[in-house]
Amino acid sequence: MKKSLVYIASLSVAVMAAPLTLQEALEMAKSNNSQIKAEKAKVEMAESGQSEAFSRFLPKVSLSAGVTKINDPITIDLSRLQGPLSEVAGAAAYSKAYLSAYNMAYTQAYNDAVKQAMSAGLDEATAKSMVDQRVDEIRSGVMGSNKVNTLAQQAAENYGADASNKINDTDFGMKVQDDVFFNARVTVVWPIFTGLKIYSAYDAAKENVAARKAEFDMAQNTILMDVATKYFTLRLTEELSVMRESTMKNLEGHLERSKKLEEGGQISKAERLRAEVALAEAQNAYEDALRDQSLARMALASLLHTDTSITATTPVEAPDVVHGMEEFKQLAREKHPGLRQLRTERKRSQDAVRAARADWFPTIALFGYRELYTKDLTILEPERAVGAK
Repeated sequence: MKKSLVYIASLSVAVMAAPLTLQEALEMAKSNNSQIKAEKAKVEMAESGQSEAFSRFLPKVSLSAGVTKINDPITIDLSRLQGPLSEVAGAAAYSKAYLSAYNMAYTQAYNDAVKQAMSAGLDEATAKSMVDQRVDEIRSGVMGSNKVNTLAQQAAENYGADASNKINDTDFGMKVQDDVFFNARVTVVWPIFTGLKIYSAYDAAKENVAARKAEFDMAQNTILMDVATKYFTLRLTEELSVMRESTMKNLEGHLERSKKLEEGGQISKAERLRAEVALAEAQNAYEDALRDQSLARMALASLLHTDTSITATTPVEAPDVVHGMEEFKQLAREKHPGLRQLRTERKRSQDAVRAARADWFPTIALFGYRELYTKDLTILEPERAVGAK
């Protein structure tokens, strides 16, 4: 019964198994293996870090906005200037009104003198010429007139009082900032000298990418080596199963011939028993080969994250060129990802030392900003500014 089950299982696997080449197995491992995916994600993360490090060479643009509530509005009290300004404004208005009244009276007296001369038969030009010769006399008359002095005094007092009242009625409290205000600003900062700190950080980020790629290559090579080992293990177990099956069939035919020869008296019973023993051993060896084949197939399928209906088709071949020990050593020095990672880590350490030394140098950057919301700006805050720091 056990023998029949083994035959049935091996036959069903042989019929349903899909052919798989070594290259196909390696590609499946690259696309399906979780460890390779994890190492690839580390490489992508390092490349993102390199892009971020490169962005530090570029200007940094930031947008900020906020609303603020303070306890009380900010005001400037100028009431102490109100009294002196009222006096100054009143005096200025008084003087201006006084002069204006005298000028009006002089103009009136001048025009009256011209009209009087024209009434005597003179033309307007001759009349104005004669009156111009009496300008000082007319001005003295106006200045000495009590009526004019009274009118000028009244006008000056009225204008001075009005100017003083306007100053006194004006609110001399100036609001600088409301208790609730909003601000929005766009700022640009561009470092132009950092003591090679940015360059060292970018160089370290590049070396980090190289280190992560070396780790990826090392992990991938380890997994692909395991895939190749398990693949050829399956291939060898399949070839061994075919050989064991062929041996078992040959011994089955040998046993049948032995039985016929025993019946004909040509061989002894012992020789026929030896044929049965050889067949039983061949059957056991074939069953062991099938079990090894099944285990090898499951191991490969588990590594490739696929089902077990696969069969290896790439044969095991001897290498065309055999290298010596020194050649292998040289290849390892040049291409082994572990050694490449060590070299990269050494460069990263050198970059870290250089970045630390950059802290001794000053950092110079250009900056500029512009207020996007200017309604709540105080008189002391500009709308835009540029500079260096």
